[in-house]
Amino acid sequence: MCARTVRMQRKPNSIAKFNQTLANDILPLLRTQPGFQDEMTFVIPGGMEVVGIGLWEQQEHAEAYALRHTYLAVLRALAHVMERADRRRTPIRCARDFPHKSCWRRSLT
Repeated sequence: MCARTVRMQRKPNSIAKFNQTLANDILPLLRTQPGFQDEMTFVIPGGMEVVGIGLWEQQEHAEAYALRHTYLAVLRALAHVMERADRRRTPIRCARDFPHKSCWRRSLT
């Protein structure tokens, strides 16, 4: 399993619009990408930074997504709620023994 992180600066008073865009536009688009597993997004209420962590089956899948037009489509979809997005290629971290997502979801409930 591999993780790709992105940091963004959101516009003021945009949490509700951001959540709606993520649920209605971004996640359906990501689910069509080969190897996509899940997305975790962290927004601190009152803060402006957003951190997204995309989980991918293999490093090749995460790298291919970053190079495809899909990543640009995600940035365009977020343009109305983001001041700026980190366009640097964030290192992809891979772990062979990363627990399956059903394991960590159960531990959070």
